[in-house]
Amino acid sequence: MSTRSWVTMRIGETLAIAAVVVAVSFYALGQGTEILISFANYGIVAYMGAAALVGIFVYMRLGSSQFSKICLGYALGLVSWALGLSIYTYAYFVTDIGLPYLSIADIFYLLSYPAWMTGTLSMLLAFGGAVGRRARITVLATGVLLYILVAAYVIPSSVSGLTDALEVLVTALYPTLDIAFFLMIFALFFAFRTGVFEKSFAFMALGTVLLALGDLTYAILSVTNLYYDGHPMDLMLFLGCISAGYGFWRQYADLSKLR
Repeated sequence: MSTRSWVTMRIGETLAIAAVVVAVSFYALGQGTEILISFANYGIVAYMGAAALVGIFVYMRLGSSQFSKICLGYALGLVSWALGLSIYTYAYFVTDIGLPYLSIADIFYLLSYPAWMTGTLSMLLAFGGAVGRRARITVLATGVLLYILVAAYVIPSSVSGLTDALEVLVTALYPTLDIAFFLMIFALFFAFRTGVFEKSFAFMALGTVLLALGDLTYAILSVTNLYYDGHPMDLMLFLGCISAGYGFWRQYADLSKLR
């Protein structure tokens, strides 16, 4: 490894560790404070935006290739989700006027999933040859069981009280997309078990699946009235952004050392 690539790798690791320490410290020490509520809302926009910018930067530096397209898919998903979060945060915490349901923020949230799935599909095409028949059956069975649980407990409670058909459809679509995306990542896990992957892609996949699981957990906690601003569950979202951002940077460092 060249000195330049070694320094590049260390910079990414240092920033990722620092970001983890900051997020965990806020949630460990700030429970019940206004500071934590502000960090939970503004901080996640900053973390997600930073991760998205790193992904776009790496894509532009690497040029067009199979691997750079994986970065682009995940980065565009983060860009879209960050835009939705920015609109939501501005409406509720800056102007204090709120948003209707459904709103433009939901459009950006939903657009994140096709981008993430495209990145994951590109990764499956690159490494999916290591996913055998037994693994595919396991993924399918897991998906059926997860969706039965969500359809039985999460979706009915989420759509309770909604009368507009579009609102019902979108509300049910969120957990459905979370599970579909999780299953695509789960399929990758079997490829990763065989060692057919690069660590940078593992961090990208981990980051985005943490975001999807965090969103699903938010839905579950919301329907049970257990969610509140500054809930420790939010750390899944922060750690997801950090993992994805570090994965982007590591991909850049890994390929830089080959040049």
